[in-house]
Amino acid sequence: DLHSFPTRRSSDLWQTNPVDWSFLDRVSAQDRLLGPAPVLLWVGRFEERKRPVDAVRILAAVRRSIPDARLVMVGKSEDGVQEGLVLEYAADLGVAEAVELAGYQRDVAPFYRDAALLVSTTEIEGFNMVLLEASAAGLPAVMYRLSYLPFDRSAGVLSVDIGDVSGAAAAALGALSDAARYRELCAGALACFKEFRDYDSAKDRKSVV
Repeated sequence: DLHSFPTRRSSDLWQTNPVDWSFLDRVSAQDRLLGPAPVLLWVGRFEERKRPVDAVRILAAVRRSIPDARLVMVGKSEDGVQEGLVLEYAADLGVAEAVELAGYQRDVAPFYRDAALLVSTTEIEGFNMVLLEASAAGLPAVMYRLSYLPFDRSAGVLSVDIGDVSGAAAAALGALSDAARYRELCAGALACFKEFRDYDSAKDRKSVV
């Protein structure tokens, strides 16, 4: 959503998956451990269909059980309207001090590395690159269900119905309150990415031909 990865052309007929593999070197060399102040990460353009305000509402619900949880939001809008709504909701819900608007970032790897959980509140996507990046980092995600996306079915993703803030908060708490479950989700996220990385589209196309 925030940047494009270079595509490596391997022939004139097909292209490999458009992912910058050096991203892995910056995010995956660690074991994720749950701490007392987990960071929920939201990444994307600030626009209505991505429902950034819902991320704030999810944080507020999570903080009822984990008071030191924080939300970091990476991205920006063209007009600042959605950012204004986010700050307004954060103030109204009493979580303003726990919400950080990081703006546009050329290198998002440090944010994936330092987060405990990705929160994806978008209601429509053609291809959710943010989920792919999170999977590459072994970062579990709570997302609004987009059943047509392959990552929606990842073992590292917890899906709820679009707009179900309470369900998303409950899923986040379930992951953040159970260390064994959290490790399973981390492993599931990374396994999903490796499956995507190792997929040989050329082989499949040749078998069809």
